[in-house]
This record gives sequence, C-alpha cells and structure tokens, in this order.
Amino acid sequence: MNKKFIITLPCSLISKICTGEKKYEMRKKVPAIVGTEEITFLVVEKGSGKVTAKFIVDDVIEGTNFSKLWKQYGKYLGIDKDYFDKYIKDSKKVYLMHIKKASIFLKPLSLKDDLEIKQAPQNYCTYDKTL
Repeated sequence: MNKKFIITLPCSLISKICTGEKKYEMRKKVPAIVGTEEITFLVVEKGSGKVTAKFIVDDVIEGTNFSKLWKQYGKYLGIDKDYFDKYIKDSKKVYLMHIKKASIFLKPLSLKDDLEIKQAPQNYCTYDKTL
C-alpha cells in the first residue's frame, strides 16, 4: 500500500512541481520510509488549509556537501541560490526527494472538513485514510 504524508508548500512551488520545473523537494527531515518505496505526498497550499496537489516520491538523495548538491540539483529545486543558502544555514544534512509524478486536484480538499486534520503540519504528518 502506498503510504501518504501531508506537507505544506507555497503556491509558487506547487505550480513548479506540477509543471515539472521542480523535480526535487528539499527537506531537513523526511519520513524514514522515503527512498524504500513510492510515497504519496498531499500538498497543502501554505496559508489556505486546502490540499491542492499531490506528488509521488520514488527516491531520496541525502546530502551534506551543500555546494555539490546545489551544483548538481539546484536547477531542479524550484528555488534560487539565496533561498537555498538560507534554508541550509545551520543544517548538517538535507534530503532531496525525487518527484516522480505530480497532479493538481481539480477540486481542492479541505484539511479540516475532508481530511479531518486541524492544521497544516510544519514539517510533515502521516495520513492513513483513503481519499
């Protein structure tokens, strides 16, 4: 069974994921299962409380050499170098989750009403129910 997690992203990054411009989602923490099987991430548009998209992750890259990560993957992160540098500041490690497939919900789901979740997660949370 495909595991599901919920994450929060700004609208600009959701758009880049769905157009294919953003091929990796960078995180300081990821669920331990990421990289062992395909995982579905439901994406909450930051500030809206609505799940507007989903994407499937099929691999993860763990990195500590940030300049090498930027050189190899920066153009696929959907962010600029300043944002990258601010994000990794004081980090020892980051994870790049490869986005295999993404799609937008024609009718966004409400976190509260449809998924019965009170608020969007800061990092991520699991979601075990069927959509």
